[in-house]
Amino acid sequence: MPDEIFSRLKVIDCGSYVAGPAAATVLADFGASVVKIEPLTGDPLRMLAPVYPSYFWRMDARSKKGLAIDLKRPEGREALERLVRDCDIFLTNYRTSLIDRLDLSYETLKSLKPTLIYAHVTGYGERGDESERTAFDATAWWGRSGLQDWVRASENVPAGNSPGMGDHATAMSLFAAIMAALYRRSETGQGSKVHTSLLANGAWSHSMSIQAAAAGAKWAIHHPQQRPDAVHLNKVYTTADDRFLMLNVLNHEKEYGPLLASLGLAELKKDPRFTDVRTAFSNMADFVPYIDSAIAALTLEDVRARFDAHGITYGHVQRTVEALTDPQMRANDVMVDVADPREEWEQTVASPIWIDGIDKVPPRCAPEIGEHNAEVLESVGYSDAEIEALAQAGVIGTHVGPLR
Repeated sequence: MPDEIFSRLKVIDCGSYVAGPAAATVLADFGASVVKIEPLTGDPLRMLAPVYPSYFWRMDARSKKGLAIDLKRPEGREALERLVRDCDIFLTNYRTSLIDRLDLSYETLKSLKPTLIYAHVTGYGERGDESERTAFDATAWWGRSGLQDWVRASENVPAGNSPGMGDHATAMSLFAAIMAALYRRSETGQGSKVHTSLLANGAWSHSMSIQAAAAGAKWAIHHPQQRPDAVHLNKVYTTADDRFLMLNVLNHEKEYGPLLASLGLAELKKDPRFTDVRTAFSNMADFVPYIDSAIAALTLEDVRARFDAHGITYGHVQRTVEALTDPQMRANDVMVDVADPREEWEQTVASPIWIDGIDKVPPRCAPEIGEHNAEVLESVGYSDAEIEALAQAGVIGTHVGPLR
């Protein structure tokens, strides 16, 4: 039988979109039983793509059981309370005002289950004037943290973000907080509330530059308004086949000679400007064009082969579609096959942690709206007749296929 480390954990995912629910996805990957609570109309993430269900929904709601229920109805509230009494972790990314309206605070729920781990993720934090501001990772993690200011496209315009990149980073922080709370519970028997925010995680991701700015470093304070004549070795280069790679040479003494040799530029050492790394760096504006021209004459495959042979530190800019067949991702189970393949659901991205000797659950397709209503409610004592009564009263519901 597979050794799934969280097989005895019961989790309620009472959130929407990504940052909170993705932490529950990681728990499900390791065997936890996760109930995804949705309104009768479904989580809006289902619709966040030009296809239904959205690609994003299938990834972040995978391996969960779907319960579509109206929590504003007394009967729906009673069902939720039964589930809370039977669960280990309650996870939400609702704003505090909605938590208060639905009476879903930690104080309320821990009265039902004193050992409960309550995990909350917000956009801008739980306190302060902007704690209720609507947020997505593009606004709070990417924009407000300063990361977007740091990453500039041409004409010095801040770059856009990849969908969900801050949400998934933040979800891993929430997962780590849940792990710490579970450890505390194992030591003390006490439950805990843990929380994080998109803003805090964006600042943590950007913390090296923020810390430099706090120390008064001019390059951090004024970036990216660089001097027009600034020339850097560690930058993006274009290859002959219009691909891109970035040098990241930090051990200059060690890599200077091999860099020249890899690009057929060893003769440059005879030039007084480039005899060693110090002279080359003193004449950077003259040196870098040689690197530009040498790389521009080679294909990406050629450059990679040469750099690999000489131990040069670099990375190539991979196209998103190439991740699907990247042998390194496959070799390390970053891209994995799903347990129940179907159209547009054949492989997915694994959660980014592994534990030796512990099995992950092969990803299963995300649920239809209310797909597991009966199974979930039966698990907390509802009879078939009671479940049918809830359905007839419109407290729970199901829907298969596209929504309007």
